[in-house]
Amino acid sequence: MTLFKKSPLIKSVVFALTAITPTGLVFAACEYADANLYNDWGWNPVDMVSCPPLPDPNDSCDYSDADSYGGWGWNATTQMSCRPLAPVASECIDSDGDGWGWNGIASCLIGEEPTLNDHLILIDNPGATLYSYQRTPDDAASYFQYWGADLHSGDSGRYSDVFMRDNNTGAINVLSVGENNFEANNDSYLSGISEDGNTVLLASRATNFTGTIANGVEQLYLLDIPTGSFTQVVNTVRGTSPWSYVRGLLSKDGNYVAFSTEAANIVDGDNNSTSDIFIFDIANSLTTRITANPYGEEANDTSYLRDISADGRYVLFVSRADNLLSTAEFSSGLYVYDRLNQTNTLVRQIDDLNQATLSDDGSIVAFEYRRSTGMTLAWINLLTGEVGSIDTASEGYSSSPEVSPDGRFVAYSSTKTDLVNDVIVSGDQSLLYLTELATGNTTLVSQSPDGREANNGVYSAEFIAGGKYLRFNSSASNLHSEDNNTNYDTFLYEIPQ
Repeated sequence: MTLFKKSPLIKSVVFALTAITPTGLVFAACEYADANLYNDWGWNPVDMVSCPPLPDPNDSCDYSDADSYGGWGWNATTQMSCRPLAPVASECIDSDGDGWGWNGIASCLIGEEPTLNDHLILIDNPGATLYSYQRTPDDAASYFQYWGADLHSGDSGRYSDVFMRDNNTGAINVLSVGENNFEANNDSYLSGISEDGNTVLLASRATNFTGTIANGVEQLYLLDIPTGSFTQVVNTVRGTSPWSYVRGLLSKDGNYVAFSTEAANIVDGDNNSTSDIFIFDIANSLTTRITANPYGEEANDTSYLRDISADGRYVLFVSRADNLLSTAEFSSGLYVYDRLNQTNTLVRQIDDLNQATLSDDGSIVAFEYRRSTGMTLAWINLLTGEVGSIDTASEGYSSSPEVSPDGRFVAYSSTKTDLVNDVIVSGDQSLLYLTELATGNTTLVSQSPDGREANNGVYSAEFIAGGKYLRFNSSASNLHSEDNNTNYDTFLYEIPQ
């Protein structure tokens, strides 16, 4: 049974008293009937000034009516409604005699003990944080990025490396290894894996990978797991700076790499001095710049890579350029590139449009944009033209949408407090939610086993293992019964079928 939020019991009362406020001022004749509406401040009709909140110790608050009034109680000392207690599973209390009660977390049968179940899988590592964690759909292998020195011999721990774990045997192998099995001489980052786990895309500033050309500028590499061979996506010897940023995405079939970079030597005629989007055909070793208009003119402003479809046909990107189409007068546009037709299609033209994501087949797009109440989210079905909102219109920020591979769900972070009815949310940190597009049903993913919100924020949410799991990182300490460290741990939420 789910207990939905209800308005707290407001018992209006006006009384006169003399009290010492936290600032030492004496006030009198204060009306606190509007306390709940105005953060517990009242109004003094004698002095015509606001009065500070009264002390409201929990030990003077009666919560016996919690089941009837959404967890709110009544303070007999101050004659005011008191806020709900921090939700903690406790004794089941039946306040209305119907045989059902409230244990601080959920509705319960009288005499029933609270049940605490870990609804998340903890991928715990005592030494250091695992980043960009990936899995194959059959759970046979995991891939991750790690800074520690304890996973393979000869690792100094100076640089980030990419690892593969055999989940059946527990064996861990380092993938970003230099020539003659020496340690890679700079950081490497996991950018993606093919669905069969045989191809890994990584970015690295290392210069000692076998058979590659590098100068310390970040490069993209494809690693063939069965053979162990490295393929450099683009032999870029010259870069814009030692800290050039390259973002790469690997299609799930392992045949295409989409990437963005400011480097001007990837293709001929790159003179716009800004970030462009490219697609690399692995089988044919062919690189194409996709941020150009039908007349072959390059984009006249920055473009940002966002996603690639499973078969590499569609690439989703955001661009500030105004010359990709014949009519474009806006600060940012969301585009889909069709590799087969070699065309760009404008999905939406919205100011301050930022993050966006694509379903595996390229039909569902979810995106983040700004409106008067804050950052919010929407989705579009490119096949039918159907458009919908993902979160409510309340104030707050929702960001970083991720569409599930089948287009059924969107995961996102939000500080909004009214997205779910069964957990009290403070809005103090960004929490992770999952919304089913067809029904609008929303689940708070980052909650503790006893039904509380995470006590710290989340980041890097992504659907992995063919959409079997939603992976995220968090330093929250209350998300799993066995989480006993303060690391940014990796958690998996199994997607309902």
